[in-house]
Amino acid sequence: MSKRHPLVMLIALGLAAAPLQAHYDVWVGRSSSGQLRVVRVPEYAWRLPPLGASGPLYGWLDNDPGFSSLPVPNLGADLYLLQFGATLWLELVSIDPGTKVWSPVLSDYIDAPGQRLILGSFNLHTHVNWHVDAAALGDDFFGLRSVVFRIVDTGSTRYTPSAPVALTLEVVPARAGDCDNGGTLDLTDFDAWAQCLVGPGVYYTGACGCADHDGDHDVDLRDFAHLQPAFSASATPR
Repeated sequence: MSKRHPLVMLIALGLAAAPLQAHYDVWVGRSSSGQLRVVRVPEYAWRLPPLGASGPLYGWLDNDPGFSSLPVPNLGADLYLLQFGATLWLELVSIDPGTKVWSPVLSDYIDAPGQRLILGSFNLHTHVNWHVDAAALGDDFFGLRSVVFRIVDTGSTRYTPSAPVALTLEVVPARAGDCDNGGTLDLTDFDAWAQCLVGPGVYYTGACGCADHDGDHDVDLRDFAHLQPAFSASATPR
């Protein structure tokens, strides 16, 4: 049901040796009627940083957001803990071309509707890898990719599949603020920042991750404070 790529185990070993970072998880629970529920899905486009040029994977990849079992029930929201016996899978409903979802150790991937990737059991905690493939889209691609999925249970609990969940991924350039991926910060990038400006605490929409210098999912004057010195340095004659 998923495709295997044994060479990328080299990348998995490299990731395991990297410094630990804070992770973001969506939560999976169930309703009182036995339907799986997915909550804490990001309301903003999730930014994918660029991979190195050494391969065997190319493009942009991140292992957040991950998946965890609902930690505490919320009866008012009809959210209950998963029970022993559940076996949970991520099943693709739709996915944009050039986009793949890899297993945590980068040995299997899915990239077509109906394909499934195993997540785990009732005490779920895992991080799949969201990948936009430069080999398919080109090194100069930037913008948004969409993945729509649902969570399916094949265990003894036989929960009803969750409603479809939409996740938006954003490819961002290697250099923060370089919104046209041109290699320098110039007036085009300033214009992109100005068009994305929403103010503090307001999630931006569209492909604005390149203008979010401090990574707080809004575009405001704090981001301009990061842009201005780099912009001035790029504009200085050499």
